[in-house]
Amino acid sequence: MSMPFKAKMHVLLFCILAVGLVCACASSTPATTTPPSQPSATTGTTSERPPTSPNISGASNVVKVVYFHPRIRCGPCIYVEVRTRENVETYFQSEVDSGRLTYEVYDLGDKANAAVANEYKVVGSQLFINVVKNGVDQIKHIGDVWMPKYLNDQEAYDELIQKTIKQALKDAS
Repeated sequence: MSMPFKAKMHVLLFCILAVGLVCACASSTPATTTPPSQPSATTGTTSERPPTSPNISGASNVVKVVYFHPRIRCGPCIYVEVRTRENVETYFQSEVDSGRLTYEVYDLGDKANAAVANEYKVVGSQLFINVVKNGVDQIKHIGDVWMPKYLNDQEAYDELIQKTIKQALKDAS
């Protein structure tokens, strides 16, 4: 049995929108205007310049939560950054204060961030967790954050991020 014309058009429209969203999120073309960035209370940095981590200079085992984004951003891109930051600041502030945990945000449109983006092998908006144990990076891409299950359910997203960070902190010990 064939799908009705109206249903086919809805599927086609959905596919076009999905491709557009993927292209916008992965675009490395700089925007003509850059939205203002807010300083991260976690690292004292903005998304327009590379973060510094003064607290971790003496620590050998550290967990870095690292988010990359292009200049042109979609709603889910901003959601992932904001929800991740809020979870780090709300549930892991003592680990941030002690230097065991950092949250870093990098704008892929800023050439100053090219080296760190290359280190993480970034291809667009991506969230990583890096367990640095005895000076060795153990970088893990957290791709699940882009699943509709997490983008549409704040509680599920927060649970995923908290579980991931707790496990990383345990692995770094």
